[in-house]
Amino acid sequence: MLARIPLNDVMARSGASIWGATESKGKREIAIMALDSGTAFVDVSKPRCPLVLGVLPTATQRSAWREARALGDYAVIVFRTAFEKKVSVAETLTMEREPDGKWRVIGYSIR
Repeated sequence: MLARIPLNDVMARSGASIWGATESKGKREIAIMALDSGTAFVDVSKPRCPLVLGVLPTATQRSAWREARALGDYAVIVFRTAFEKKVSVAETLTMEREPDGKWRVIGYSIR
């Protein structure tokens, strides 16, 4: 391991998974970290100097059940949450990395 990002740096207590992708345009290597508190996006192009690009915080409560997968400029994040009338729900966000370098939500579903 050449470097690490402390969980406190991404506002998390625990992590669930890490998935990597390479941008189609900028060719940066991006790690997508599924955390109990949301999802973090980290530029790992310089392995000894990772850079946190941003954190997408959860809108509900912390959850140890969160997964993220990426392919090029797309990412899918799935997490468990609860609503008043439905105790266990899987929410899915589909995100795209746009030409300005920012990740944007392009799809959402609840099951």
